[in-house]
Amino acid sequence: MKLLKYFKKHKKLTRYLGLLFVIILSSVIIYFRENLASLEKFGYTGIFLISLLGSATVILPAPTLVVTFVGGGIFNPFIVGLLSGTGAALGELTGYIVGLSGQTMIEKHKTYKKISGFVHKHSFSGIFLLALVPNPFFDVAGITAGAAGLSAKQFLTATWLGKTIRFILISYLGAGSFKILGLSGGG
Repeated sequence: MKLLKYFKKHKKLTRYLGLLFVIILSSVIIYFRENLASLEKFGYTGIFLISLLGSATVILPAPTLVVTFVGGGIFNPFIVGLLSGTGAALGELTGYIVGLSGQTMIEKHKTYKKISGFVHKHSFSGIFLLALVPNPFFDVAGITAGAAGLSAKQFLTATWLGKTIRFILISYLGAGSFKILGLSGGG
């Protein structure tokens, strides 16, 4: 409880620590990137962790779509989609934290300006739509949401809804593809 009060009192320090955490986490994920795919052998837990870690990298692509597609063909596609969406939503908090820290080094880039305008105008529904549609710019939306002061609860809820729906659909596509090809799974 005292630690929480300390962080509330020292918001600037908290923001810098959050940014430092994101940088360290992204660096570790990039360094061990080759080992991420091996988590898939751990079943549902591996799928969740790949989605979490893959989405925690800011701006860099990750294998979450492929893992969800294949996982849907091997395991229960609804559970795979739910776990992938939950892991991805939690991982996206890194971009939000970067935006919250106020250290948006990309704010002069035209893509940032477009997405920023969209997020400012549509808030929850904008984040939901950007999370629903696979796009390489969702990290920018997270950064914008944090910088705009969208609450963490709103950001996480909109992101979770969009990503979970998307990953459930991708997982069922994987299950259907496995059935068409005569491979076992999807169960």
